[in-house]
Amino acid sequence: MAVLFVDLDGFKTVNDTLGHASGDELLIQVAGRLTAVLGGQDTVARIAGDEFVAVCEGVGEAAAAELADRLREAIAAPVPLGDHVINAKASVGIAVATGSFDPDAILQRADEAMYAAKRCAPAGCTPLRCGVHVLGSAVVNCDNDPNPFRV
Repeated sequence: MAVLFVDLDGFKTVNDTLGHASGDELLIQVAGRLTAVLGGQDTVARIAGDEFVAVCEGVGEAAAAELADRLREAIAAPVPLGDHVINAKASVGIAVATGSFDPDAILQRADEAMYAAKRCAPAGCTPLRCGVHVLGSAVVNCDNDPNPFRV
């Protein structure tokens, strides 16, 4: 099972410059895109502000990484908001569990992985390499990330 934690980058700027109605519309558009990419077999939910979580049963690390790419691509497609067009970006953290696991722990790991992906983007490394936690592994690290997570 994989949990993908999705956070919109720069969402506050949309609210601050275009207003909360535009921010709400962006969230609606993103939710629709996430749902379309996942199809009917997985679950996606908005958990807070500009954060979404996807729970994907029977998905391993490689498939989760591919899915994260597809989610980011869908989010990045232009979003018309009134007279403006937004090209949204997202950071995606992945936690993959095999066998038994604590649901709170996998969600926390996905959240931590998302923040690792956010830190990696400005450093020029590949976000997925930084943002993947496999429960049970020893260290998840990015070459350019000074703060590796220990699992």
